[in-house]
Amino acid sequence: AKERIRGVYPGHRYKQKEGDVLSSDLATIGAKRTLLNIVVSAKRVYGKQMDLMIADLKNFYLNKQHKLREPVFMSMNAKELGDDYLREKGYDKYVAGGRLYLKVTGALYGLPTAAKISRDYCVETLAAQNFIETQIPGLGTNCDAGKPLAYAVHVDDYAVAYHDKGEAERMMRTLEDGGYTVKTDWNASRYCGLNIYHDREREELTIFMRGAAEAACKRFGITGKARTPADAKKPVYGAKEQFADEIDNSEVLTGADITLLQEKIGVLLYMAITLRLDIAVETGKA
Repeated sequence: AKERIRGVYPGHRYKQKEGDVLSSDLATIGAKRTLLNIVVSAKRVYGKQMDLMIADLKNFYLNKQHKLREPVFMSMNAKELGDDYLREKGYDKYVAGGRLYLKVTGALYGLPTAAKISRDYCVETLAAQNFIETQIPGLGTNCDAGKPLAYAVHVDDYAVAYHDKGEAERMMRTLEDGGYTVKTDWNASRYCGLNIYHDREREELTIFMRGAAEAACKRFGITGKARTPADAKKPVYGAKEQFADEIDNSEVLTGADITLLQEKIGVLLYMAITLRLDIAVETGKA
């Protein structure tokens, strides 16, 4: 039986089988912008006022309804749970050679396919009540012209544009009936790191990222005078090669340093492609 054991606990190796899909498509920045544009343009285009709400699925990965199509097996160090706990739960009979062997039938943290399992179940739950995702990844609709509703999904966060509040409430009940704990924000004040102010009278959405740059500097310990566009190096027009003057001979990064660099660039890229176009060029050079 040991040949069938595949480690899916964090820190263990997972042997990916050919054809395994570990993730699902989510709404891109462009798709999210499309949804927000629907909110402010629907009345002028379709004659129907749209409003916006945000929903967060608190137990997205831990919904007990998530089931694997076929079980997988895992092992972990039995000491991590302790002898008393193992005896209390009756798990001690599954211990061999200091390892606890388990059969996994549902999604859990550390399982490489957990995100896809969770997402697929959520999509199926909504589809059963005619909340259908479109051909644009991460964008969905209720297919009801009388009570139009559209939504964008980013993992466990939903932005919902709706004409009839009762229809949005029906969508939330559908998720709750599927076993999810749903936290709602009917003022739609924040979504995916974006601060949102909806002026319904003027039919305007103001989107900003309050304190994002300051938070990034604090997170990565960045201090000193802030650079301005005037500090950027000007290109040398007419040169054969528009490259840096000096070759970078710095040491190649490894391990944690690579991860840290990826985190820094990731934070800047998200800011650049959402609202901070002024830092896009400098970020691209990273």
